[in-house]
Amino acid sequence: TTHVSYKIDCDPKPIIPSFHYSCCIVYWHSQISLTWPRGPGLSGLNKIIGEKYIMKLAVSSKGPDLDDPVDPRFGRAAYILVVDSETLDVEALDNQENANALKGAGIQAAGMVSDKGAEVLITGFCGPNAFKVLNAAKIKVASDAEGTVRDAVTSFNQGKLAFVDQANVEGHW
Repeated sequence: TTHVSYKIDCDPKPIIPSFHYSCCIVYWHSQISLTWPRGPGLSGLNKIIGEKYIMKLAVSSKGPDLDDPVDPRFGRAAYILVVDSETLDVEALDNQENANALKGAGIQAAGMVSDKGAEVLITGFCGPNAFKVLNAAKIKVASDAEGTVRDAVTSFNQGKLAFVDQANVEGHW
């Protein structure tokens, strides 16, 4: 039995232009597997097919469907949709309890997103406390999303949404 391992630099452009990482291809008993390290920005990249990256995306939404508008307020959005970036399968998370909270809405919503294994949050605005929780969970934030949830996911997949490195709105917005 032969075990051969190659270290290859993988450049994930254009979908995720800010990341550069190494991956490892392993040949074992006529099977090939592709692995990559888990680290900042790559908290759980599910699988890779050619140059397309399949991820779980969380999108703040005014309704439970892909064709509902993006809610610009992350913590107080009516719903958070967890979307598979390739198949567009959706899991709608009811965020009404957090939307009506006196305080801590963003923190609680960030916890829900993390619990569902999302790797990216797409929203309009993200406050400082929610951003800290998302950052600690290694969830990247793409803000300034507009249109429907489907539009936002398409824009993300086309590399049109940039990640932010800090909150883009004051708390309790």
